Amino acid sequence: MLRAWRKQCPELRALWDKSKPVTAWAGLTFGKAIRAHLGRVVKIWLFRKGLTGDVPAALGRLTALTALNLDGNQLMSVPAELGRLTALTELSLYGNQLTRVPEKLGALTTLTRLMLGGNQLTSVPAEWMRGGALAGGAGRESRCFIDKYEPSAAVVGGVLVPFFAGEMRLDGCDEGVLYEHSP
Repeated sequence: MLRAWRKQCPELRALWDKSKPVTAWAGLTFGKAIRAHLGRVVKIWLFRKGLTGDVPAALGRLTALTALNLDGNQLMSVPAELGRLTALTELSLYGNQLTRVPEKLGALTTLTRLMLGGNQLTSVPAEWMRGGALAGGAGRESRCFIDKYEPSAAVVGGVLVPFFAGEMRLDGCDEGVLYEHSP
């Protein structure tokens, strides 16, 4: 799957040397401590690598993935298949060209950190509004940052509550705390 992504993405061809083993490629972490994750990709960290186009749907097959950070690229879309990443705790897509997030990402119940700011989002999954992914449960800390220039939300009492960022900026939502910001 990673080799196919490298093949379709010129930026990854420059970053990932095909003569080296995948385990030596920059930005990838493979499981070592937990037997079930041994040798499987557990983290992808491709911050500011100039990636363009779409996040490949095949990433949804990396079921041991716990963190996906694609901040600061020029990515246009995120596939619904990422909703299959049941081990994912951190999803960071800050500073791309996204206009929407697929509804299926609302099923990510293990997600505790979400970074979506710096995009042109017009909506977030309805499940998040009903207390889905980021709500977690009583006493579970969640952090999210959507953006001050788009509809935003915060986890308050275990439910993601929308507000408009012209009124407040969401810098974090630890235990439902909103941080005020004057533009």
